[in-house]
Amino acid sequence: MHMQEGRIIIVIGVSGVGKTTVAKKLAKTLQLELIEGDDYHPDSNIAKMKNGDPLNDTDRGPWLEALNLKMQTLKDN
Repeated sequence: MHMQEGRIIIVIGVSGVGKTTVAKKLAKTLQLELIEGDDYHPDSNIAKMKNGDPLNDTDRGPWLEALNLKMQTLKDN
């Protein structure tokens, strides 16, 4: 899929509300690339979440930086 007019749509919400389902339908309908945010978590975050430990702001920093980099890459293409 391709970027449409430099558009980036971010779907956010709490766990289990259907974000991925909505995002997939949006991406297909609008012909946008779907990026799954969970794929950008470092291994340390994944380990914490598997243990049921909540992430803190320090944990989220590298994840948000990775997502930002990906969005910049999409925007520049």
